[in-house]
Amino acid sequence: MTAVSLHTLVFTLLLLIIAVALLAVFLDRWRFRDPLLQNTGAQPEPLARALDAAPFGLALLDAANSFVYSNSYARRLQGSSGWQQALAQDVASARVRGVYEPVYRLLNLPDGQTVSWWLCPLPRLTLLFLADVTEQTRLQKRSQAFLGTLSHELRTPLTAVLAHLDIARKQTIDEPTRQESLSIAYQEMVRLAHLVQGMVQLGRLEMSAELEKQPLDLLMVAETAVTQLLPGAETKGITLSLEAAAALPLISGDADKLKQVFLNVLDNSVKYGRAGDHVSICLTPETDGVRVTIQDTGPGIPPEHLPRVAERLYRVNQDSQGSGLGLAIVAEILHLHGARLEIESPTANEKTGVTLSFFLSGA
Repeated sequence: MTAVSLHTLVFTLLLLIIAVALLAVFLDRWRFRDPLLQNTGAQPEPLARALDAAPFGLALLDAANSFVYSNSYARRLQGSSGWQQALAQDVASARVRGVYEPVYRLLNLPDGQTVSWWLCPLPRLTLLFLADVTEQTRLQKRSQAFLGTLSHELRTPLTAVLAHLDIARKQTIDEPTRQESLSIAYQEMVRLAHLVQGMVQLGRLEMSAELEKQPLDLLMVAETAVTQLLPGAETKGITLSLEAAAALPLISGDADKLKQVFLNVLDNSVKYGRAGDHVSICLTPETDGVRVTIQDTGPGIPPEHLPRVAERLYRVNQDSQGSGLGLAIVAEILHLHGARLEIESPTANEKTGVTLSFFLSGA
């Protein structure tokens, strides 16, 4: 109900702003005089050009439901199939209800396209506003699925925390059990904190129109990230190596955000790596930029999970303590840099390991 009301309000406002002017153009062609054109001095041809460039569909239908006028947007939608019959039904219904009784519809087509229209019958014509809302509908469904997953991810640690705190507060339990419950509650709260921090960071990235990019030395960015993670890698018996060409071109980017890319990827390699594994970072100059390749010898990723590992909250191992946001944040940062994250992992009968790569444009 809220979505319908919002669309109706938007289209009603559009109607108030341009409907009179639009009708004036066509009624003037049929020798009718319109006070608006006379009083404002508006000219039909410039007005028609402006309406043709509108970011939504505008059309006029005659009594036989034929399009007597369509702007550029509406003409593009007329090429789609499956909605004309529903439109004719709505026009007939609106005319039965009476002049100036508008009708709104949101229609999902069999080919996956979603269109919406708002139509209003007039004495001789039907005024029609059209919109292709396929992308908005897709994002809405994706958001709903994400919220469902997020609610589950939040519920799990909160349930565990409450359960173990309830155990710890009982006077009848022994001290070792109390300490174990407090330890589990603490671990779950840390997991919850990481999840919330990751969601906030990802939300800020998705709301960013663009980054403040500057020419920077990518080798220095990578060296800073490697230095930060080196102690933890050495503790697990994992080696890190950084290779780069003697003269790398400067790239255009945000140093802090790109450092986060290296940190997230390397942290995954170290977290899931085994003693004796190796992680290598290679920076290779290419035409107009630098290719980054990060390869490890860890346990790898099963092929059925590869298409989804960069999705928000997706975890290959559901028992892991990770938030499932690390690679999603990486992918979003690279997207803001005009880059795409590529992930490969050998099949089961080959050597293990994961290779991630992306290309950053030069300054």
